[in-house]
Formats: sequence, C-alpha cells, structure tokens
Amino acid sequence: AKMSHFMKFVDVLSRHMAQSVRNRKRATQVNVYECWRTVTDGFEDKKTELGIKIYETDPDDFDLTVKMDRIDLECVLTHLYLNSIESLRKSKNNKKIIDFEYMYEDGSLKINFKDNGIGIPKKKLEEIFEPFKFGHSEDSDEKHGHGLGLHITKKIMERYHGKVEAVERDTGAMFRIEFPGIKKVAT
Repeated sequence: AKMSHFMKFVDVLSRHMAQSVRNRKRATQVNVYECWRTVTDGFEDKKTELGIKIYETDPDDFDLTVKMDRIDLECVLTHLYLNSIESLRKSKNNKKIIDFEYMYEDGSLKINFKDNGIGIPKKKLEEIFEPFKFGHSEDSDEKHGHGLGLHITKKIMERYHGKVEAVERDTGAMFRIEFPGIKKVAT
C-alpha cells in the first residue's frame, strides 16, 4: 500500500514537472489565492475527515497576482499542505488548524504557513529539507510521508534564489517562504 501511494505521488509530481517543462518555465500571471484554493480543493476530503479549520489571507482584502511559474507555486503549497494534514492527523489536538498567510513586500512573494500539529523537534529544523529525512523520530509510530516533499520545496526555492525555513514553535510547525524578484501584476 505504501509503495502504491508513493508511486501515485511520483506520478502526480512527474505530470506537474512535465507541464512546467512544456511551459519552458515561463512566468505567467498567477493569482496566489486561486492557486491555494486549487491545492486545498484537491484534498477537501482529508480536510473534512480531520475537521481542519483553515485561516487564510482574505482574497477580498488582498487579491495578489504575480508573474511566476504556477506549477512551482502549486508544488510548494501542496507539499506544505500535505505535511500539515499528516501532522494534524497524528495530533491529539481537537482543534486542528492550518494558517496560510501571503503578502507582497520588497519585490518578493512571502508566505507564512503554520499548523498546530505534532510539530518539528528543534534538532530537526534544518535536517527536514534533506531527502528522505523526517521531522519526527525515525523509530516513532508518528512517521508519515516519504521524506521528499520539503526537499523538493527547497530545490524549487533554490531555483528562485529564494528561501524556505522551518521556524521553531512551541506547538505545531511553521514555514517561512520567500520568492524574491517576483513581479506583482496590477489587478
């Protein structure tokens, strides 16, 4: 079952990468909120099953469209979202929350992504971006994922000369992402 799940993951990722290659990494107009909704709508069943409440930047207050590769942004958001879903699945917390915040500052698209799941131990905050590394104990029953999502996210951010960092928190996980040199599109 794990191998089947992994192969589906690789298949979806391969299709996204192929689409990105066909587009020749051309920047297109991407509405950040619409991209986020595409990701969350794709996993609506998991959100409902776990009773996850999502807090997000209100698109009526902040309708941000930028020029970048949509597949790259979707891929980053998907990996963060899936990690949060699995972390919240393992959490004993009755109120499961994901907080997605984005802004445009100093020529950069900035994203703060938080959840109140099982979190990441301080000693693993850097390690989780390495391939096949996890944000939990290797011999823990809380193991989830393949250890590739955050590595792929880091590689995408490197192509943009951007950064992704895991931030120490008392509860749950938080990631800060910055795509520098992204043009904002007037809407």
